[in-house]
Amino acid sequence: MRREIVVNATTRETRVAILEDGKLVELMHERPDERRIVGDIYLGVVEAVVPGLQAAFVDIGAEKSAFLHASDLVAEDDDDDDGDEGEGESERDAGGRGGRRGSGRGAGGRGRGRNGGRRRDRLFPPIQEVVKKGQTLLVQVTKEPIGTKGARVTTQVSLPGRFLVYMPSSNHVGISRKIDDREERSRLRQMVKEVLSKDDGGVIVRTVGEELTKKTFEQELKSLRKSWEKVGRRARGMKAPALVYQDARLTSGLIRDLFSDRIDLLTVDSESLHHEIKSYLGQVDPELLDRVKLYDGESPIFDEYGIEEEIRRAFRRKVELPSGGHIVIEPTEALVSVDVNTGRYTGKKDPAQTILRTNMDAAVEIARHLRLRDIGGII
Repeated sequence: MRREIVVNATTRETRVAILEDGKLVELMHERPDERRIVGDIYLGVVEAVVPGLQAAFVDIGAEKSAFLHASDLVAEDDDDDDGDEGEGESERDAGGRGGRRGSGRGAGGRGRGRNGGRRRDRLFPPIQEVVKKGQTLLVQVTKEPIGTKGARVTTQVSLPGRFLVYMPSSNHVGISRKIDDREERSRLRQMVKEVLSKDDGGVIVRTVGEELTKKTFEQELKSLRKSWEKVGRRARGMKAPALVYQDARLTSGLIRDLFSDRIDLLTVDSESLHHEIKSYLGQVDPELLDRVKLYDGESPIFDEYGIEEEIRRAFRRKVELPSGGHIVIEPTEALVSVDVNTGRYTGKKDPAQTILRTNMDAAVEIARHLRLRDIGGII
């Protein structure tokens, strides 16, 4: 499968499209007046503790109080977390970067953390025994605010780098699930444990960290630890609620999280951004430099790639299927419904084959649209 990233940058907006075999599968955007906050770290004040929800509401200086569940107070020590943000979604992240997730966050929902790691059921102490009203907490945003709901936060702070995710309050060592070679996983785990001391914190080796060397690991760990020390110094000198650390912006975060040898080409229409990307890659991964291209065509880059037209078609309520059937996507307060219809496709003789063909087309298109529209929650 051929994967490409296309970046359209203007003074008003930066848009990033991810294409697979020439088809739009993800679209992210960032505007100066609509800053995303996932990954940002705040010094917050607990406004209320709600034992019935096993949650607390934390003032981080935003319009709505942030939601902190009891499970997000407990350090996770599973052995095989997936360190990817973008390719799975993570809030994505890299998947959800600049977008909005669906509205299915239940009061006690576990979901995914910002590292993409899957939560496993575990016992945690009652939140009222750990958190008190008026308490100051250092929290990190894991989910953007949605509608009337505030952001979701965790006290399990993590700092992502190019090859690692650093977790200062954990002693966990994890390897991305997308590194599936058992010998390589074992080598990476052993190397990390040799370098990390007991008080260093924990790390997750990301997918781009495959074949990571000890020297590179030590350099990035040192850099991430310095960033964490800076966060601590800033937090000690601030009065809550306050923003302590701001995560990378859309494009730089995307290059850090997603751009690897799994991406065939990255095309950008901004000369300054092209130079910034090449400079960064020259330091961390020079082998990828020849995959970065500056677009200098006469027509807008999204028109040249047919992305603008795909966007117009993709976000309609009704989506046509190749067979002649269609799906209808309807967001509601509680869930997102997807209705599959045979439409004008009547098949030839066998009704069962008509339905099968429609459903096969719909399965592919629904999966694509959940990713493209950044839909989560109950579907």
